[in-house]
Amino acid sequence: MSTTTNRLGTPPLALGVGLYLLAAIGLLGTLLFSAFPSPDEIDRIARVNEDGTPVPFPESIDLLLLIVVVGALGATLHALTSLVEFVGNDQFEPSWTMWYVVRPIVGSLLSVLFYFVSRGVSGVIAGADEFYTIVAVAGLVGMFSKQALYKLSELFDVLFKNSLEEKLDDKLVPHPKPGLDAADPAVLVVGATERTLTFRGSDFVPKKTVARLGDRDLDTTVVDPSTLTVVLSEDDVATAGDLVFTVFTPKPGGGPSRPFTVRVEDAPGGPPPEIPEAVLAREPDDPVEE
Repeated sequence: MSTTTNRLGTPPLALGVGLYLLAAIGLLGTLLFSAFPSPDEIDRIARVNEDGTPVPFPESIDLLLLIVVVGALGATLHALTSLVEFVGNDQFEPSWTMWYVVRPIVGSLLSVLFYFVSRGVSGVIAGADEFYTIVAVAGLVGMFSKQALYKLSELFDVLFKNSLEEKLDDKLVPHPKPGLDAADPAVLVVGATERTLTFRGSDFVPKKTVARLGDRDLDTTVVDPSTLTVVLSEDDVATAGDLVFTVFTPKPGGGPSRPFTVRVEDAPGGPPPEIPEAVLAREPDDPVEE
């Protein structure tokens, strides 16, 4: 199915997503300027008490808002860069629209989480340098939120390894693209009563991969990753010709295999000769004309 584009060649949906991200950057930039502390406040952060201990930055909703804004801004910049790259390479997929929409939200929430972790480890913010570090980390976490989540996932996999997780079959793992190499039998006979086909190939996924005859899905049984079976209908082998099959695995990943053709041929010796209606209508005792 072709994607409608405007005269510049950009899909309208991608153009809408781009405008959304640009508007988000404008809004977040405005909030950043309004939430950022004044120079006097930053100078106060840098001062120390008479005993040499740093003056802690006061806890306030403004600081938390600043972390949220910077994290969302970093995530939005990453999403906008990704969008431009995919549109420029003509690889934009409408199914990823929600990813672009929620990216600023994910980045802001993840930045807040990292902020809480850092405050739990280091305690108070000791001076302006540490304040700028916290804000910078919030922006980087938002911009590289995918890597941050993966790193957290690796950490928790090590700390909280659970054998039950390995038994779950609903993880979002990309399926491999299936291959179709052979069929047994390779040739069918017109009117055959045994219409079970066994396909050999690769990367068949149980409960996911289906065989197709043309654009029609068949009742498919995946025996193992390299074997599946289907049962054809009487109409499929009613006449001689070519049957073009593919196997298909749905997203994530997956896709269709290359086509594979199975030949339907007439029975050996050709079809039985037609008997004239006059002969069929003749009674057994009727004389046969010489």
